[in-house]
Amino acid sequence: MLRRANEELETRVRERTADLVKVNQDLLTEIGMRKKIEEELFASEARFRTLYDEAPVGYHEIDHEGRIVRVNRTELELLGYSHEEMVGRPVWEFVVDQAESKQAVLEKLSGLLPPSRAFERAYRRKDGTILPVLIEDRLLRDAEGSILGIRSTIQDITLRKEAEQRLKESEQELKRLAAQLLHVQEKERKELARELHDGLGQILTGIRFTVEETIRKGNKEGSSAVGPQWRMVLSLVQEGIEETRRIQMALRPSILDDLGIVATLSWFCREFEKVYAGIRIERKIDLREEEVPDSLKTVVYRIVQEALNNISKHSGAKNVKIQLSKENSRLELWIEDDGQGFDPSRIRSEKEGMPGFGLTSMKERTELSGGTFTITSAVGKGTQIRASWSCLGDFGPIGSGRGDSP
Repeated sequence: MLRRANEELETRVRERTADLVKVNQDLLTEIGMRKKIEEELFASEARFRTLYDEAPVGYHEIDHEGRIVRVNRTELELLGYSHEEMVGRPVWEFVVDQAESKQAVLEKLSGLLPPSRAFERAYRRKDGTILPVLIEDRLLRDAEGSILGIRSTIQDITLRKEAEQRLKESEQELKRLAAQLLHVQEKERKELARELHDGLGQILTGIRFTVEETIRKGNKEGSSAVGPQWRMVLSLVQEGIEETRRIQMALRPSILDDLGIVATLSWFCREFEKVYAGIRIERKIDLREEEVPDSLKTVVYRIVQEALNNISKHSGAKNVKIQLSKENSRLELWIEDDGQGFDPSRIRSEKEGMPGFGLTSMKERTELSGGTFTITSAVGKGTQIRASWSCLGDFGPIGSGRGDSP
C-alpha cells in the first residue's frame, strides 16, 4: 500500500516537474519575445527621435497652459536656445508680438478659435534677431475629446520674405519709372504743344495775314492777279491753322495750365459734343478749383479724355455722365455711359475691338498717382468708371505740384 502511494507520488512529481519545465520554457520564450519587442520599440523610438530632431522644420508641443513640453533640435537651432531654455516656458515668450500670440494660443486651447493652418509669425532668436516663420497647428485631444495641447510646426521663411521684399522693391521701382515716364510724356506734350502754338501756328498766322493783305490790296486796286487761287490758298492756310490748334489742344490744352481742371473739363466736353453730336454729356462738378491738388489735374483730364475716346469708338452710347466731387476727404471721379457695355474679363487689347489699352492706361495713371480705379460693365448695360484719390498726403510723382507743370 505504501509502495503504491510512493509510486503515485513519484508519478505526480514527474508530471508536475514536466509541467514546470514547459512553463519555464514558455516563460523564457515570452521573455525573449518581449525583449525583442522592447529592442524593436527602442530602435523605432530612436528612429522617430532622429526624424523628429533632424526634421527640416521645427516642431514643438505645448500643454493646456501654453507651456512648451517638447521641442526638436531643428527649432532649437533655428532660435539659438538650448532644450532647457525653452521647455517649460510659455510659447508666446519667443514671439515678437507676445500679446497677440498669447491671445491666439489661449483661444485655441479653450476651443474658442480653431487651429490655424499656415499662418505667419515673427520669432525672436536668442541673439535678438528676428526669424519669420510659417506655422501650422494641430490640437492634441484625449479619448474624450478634451484639448490637451497643441502640436506645431515652424518653417523658416526668411528666403521667401527676402524674395517678396525684392519683388516689392522691384514693383515700386517699376511704378516709379512708369510715373517718371508719364511725367516726361506730359512734359514733352506740353513743350510740343507750345512749339506748335509759338512756331508753326505763328508762321501760318503770318501767311494768312500776308494772303489776306494781298487779296485786300488786289481788290482795292482791281488787279486781275488776285483770283480764286489766292482765296483757295487762304482757305488752306485757315485749315492748317485750325488743324494745328486741334493737334495742340489734343497734346495738352493750354487752358489746363491757364485756368485749371474745372474750366478744362467744361471746355473739353463742349468740344467733344461738337464733334460727336449724337452723344450728350451731363457734367456735374461739385468742387472748387483749389480743392483739386495740382498733381492730380493732369491725371483727371487724361482719364476723362481716354474715357470719352473709348466711348466714342466702342460704346455706341447716347448719354454720358461725368461727375467730379470731393467726398469724405476723397476726390471722386465718376464716368458713366448708357452704351452697349462689355465683359471686362474678356478685354485684351484694342486690336480685338475692345478698349483694353485705354482702360489699362487709365488704371495705371490712377494707381501711379496714389488712387484706386474700378470699372463696372456688362453687355447691354453700359459702363461705369470710378477713380478715387485721398486728398490727404502725397499723390505720387506725376506732376511737380505746380499749376504750370504736367
